[in-house]
Amino acid sequence: KMTGFPAERFGLADRGRLATDMAADIVIFDAGTVNDRATFAEPKLEAVGVRDVFVNGIRVWADGDLATPAGPPGRVLKPSF
Repeated sequence: KMTGFPAERFGLADRGRLATDMAADIVIFDAGTVNDRATFAEPKLEAVGVRDVFVNGIRVWADGDLATPAGPPGRVLKPSF
C-alpha cells in the first residue's frame, strides 16, 4: 500500500510493487536504527540505518557508501495525469 497506491495514483505503471517485469526500486534499512540526522543547520548530514538502495535493480548505496554504477540507473519520474 505504501508504494503501490502512490505509484498507481501518479500513473507509474512499472513501479510500486516487487514483481516480475517491475522496476526494482528498493531501500533496505534497519527499522531500529534508521534516522534522518539532517537539520536546518546541517541539511547535508546523511541518514543512518540505511543498508542498501537499489534503483532499477542496480545497487547505488551499499553499507553506508555510495556505489558507483557505470551510468545513471534511473531517470526523473513525472506523473502522467
